[in-house]
Amino acid sequence: MACINYELHAWQACASWSVLAGIVEMEIASLPQELLLHVLSFLPPGDLLRCRATCRRWRDLAVLPALWRHKNLDAYAKRDSELVAAAMRLVPCLHKLWVSPWSTCWDSLGAVLPWTNCAVSHLHLGINLSDAVLVTAVLGRQAALGKLKHLNVYSCDEVNKKSLSKVHQLLEFLLHTQGLESIVINIGADPADIMKGKSPLLNAAKSAAPVPASLRKLVYCSTLRDPCLPRHLEWHAATLEVVELRVYHPGVTPLLAALPRLRELQCTLLEDMPALLQCPSLKKVHLLVNLDSSPKASTLGVAEYLRAAVSRLEELVLEFSDSEYRGKATNLVLSLAGSRHAAQTLRSLTLKDEDDDISTLQATLPPLAAILHRLKALVTLHVPNMSNDLLDALDGDALPNLEQLSFNSPERCPHEWIHGEQVRAVLGRCPRLHLLMNSFHDLGSVSQYCLEHTCHDLPASSRCTLFSHPKNECCGVKHIGEEIHISL
Repeated sequence: MACINYELHAWQACASWSVLAGIVEMEIASLPQELLLHVLSFLPPGDLLRCRATCRRWRDLAVLPALWRHKNLDAYAKRDSELVAAAMRLVPCLHKLWVSPWSTCWDSLGAVLPWTNCAVSHLHLGINLSDAVLVTAVLGRQAALGKLKHLNVYSCDEVNKKSLSKVHQLLEFLLHTQGLESIVINIGADPADIMKGKSPLLNAAKSAAPVPASLRKLVYCSTLRDPCLPRHLEWHAATLEVVELRVYHPGVTPLLAALPRLRELQCTLLEDMPALLQCPSLKKVHLLVNLDSSPKASTLGVAEYLRAAVSRLEELVLEFSDSEYRGKATNLVLSLAGSRHAAQTLRSLTLKDEDDDISTLQATLPPLAAILHRLKALVTLHVPNMSNDLLDALDGDALPNLEQLSFNSPERCPHEWIHGEQVRAVLGRCPRLHLLMNSFHDLGSVSQYCLEHTCHDLPASSRCTLFSHPKNECCGVKHIGEEIHISL
């Protein structure tokens, strides 16, 4: 029997093995229930369900909540869906359940999920928007079972006029679902097609009685203008800690500023951003810099916020999405110098481009080099590529805590660059610094320098770590890829 192998391995792992060591002939059926449950807990879900056919005792034990509260199931293919459907009929609970948006999965599960007695804690639903009513029934059942804490809803198709009312019903149901700790919504839409008038649910959402605050994380990645979004922020103001808004939503700045426990925020440029300085716990900000998608935002207001926030924030990401605003991007970087008398707290700074177009970010490197000495608390710095100005600005006295600088390799031969005098000089000034280089250009090519120097086979790797401290010294920084020690 295939299960016996799992059980024997589990026995060897048991702390109670010393008690069982002398009972070589003991049959598994005579094990105490606690030990048998421990053995069964090592089985994957499919084998655990098959154990129900062994005997009456195992039939009952194999569906106890203790065995399933930490199990996860995925419904990506037809075979997976059949296992999930069986579990939904038989088991009392699950830790996580993923359902793909493919019709083959919903054909198998559509008749089971709305009526199941299996309570799920983490539910990830890929949906077809035409099935939004069915999905609402599924969520209603899980809400009634009382275990649902984390919900992720995403669609592969976009909302149109036919599906708009169904999707709004789904979103309003989410608004009124109690006990959720995190919600991730990713539903696409074409605003030109469906957003010509206000939703009839907007006024209903405003007049509805609020649910008790429970949400700690709200992620809204959709282009759909959800009238329920402001209510989420208002009703769960006392508990929200993480908010991610990948699309511009007018009027949310005062609601965000009223979140006393907000510690992580990802958003586009917002109007009146200095109001966010009222959030005492906000330590991590990821700004999506796109003026086209933030029509009412003022870069002057954003710069004012950054100038004050660098004395409060610990982590900052500036993600640019359009090369037409290089001047505005430069001004935002210059604002990171902060005010003259305020102490900097920024430990991590990342400059990145949404479309991997480094033309915008190249313009940010000279101003970054100019104000880098002001970022005295900086520990990690991530930039898209390296410049001579930035290397020259690195100084261990001005940046005593800097340990990690990651970037893409230079366009010239990275091997030759590594052994250049400028790199040696930087590591000499900053002995704690690690240079983490990623994504070598044209991995298949071999330069003349590589042919003449065979000390490192860089084209065989896509990442490397340059450091100067003794090789056997524990530095606290994880060395990625090939390790290259630079002797000073």
